[in-house]
Amino acid sequence: MIEKEITIKIKVDEENISKLYNNYDINYDSVEDFMMMLIRDMETDTEWNGFPVNSMKEFGYEVFCITD
Repeated sequence: MIEKEITIKIKVDEENISKLYNNYDINYDSVEDFMMMLIRDMETDTEWNGFPVNSMKEFGYEVFCITD
């Protein structure tokens, strides 16, 4: 099994995000909320239709985002 650790930096223009990103004000309560959505969308699902998913066993890979 190969495991790689990659650091990803997420930068958000707090002053202009609501002007540049369509529906930002409707979908997100804060910049932190928006950033958490980006992180969650990178990770593999741990639950599907109320049932736990073991991505590594079923699909052969997993993605976890570790934040500070």
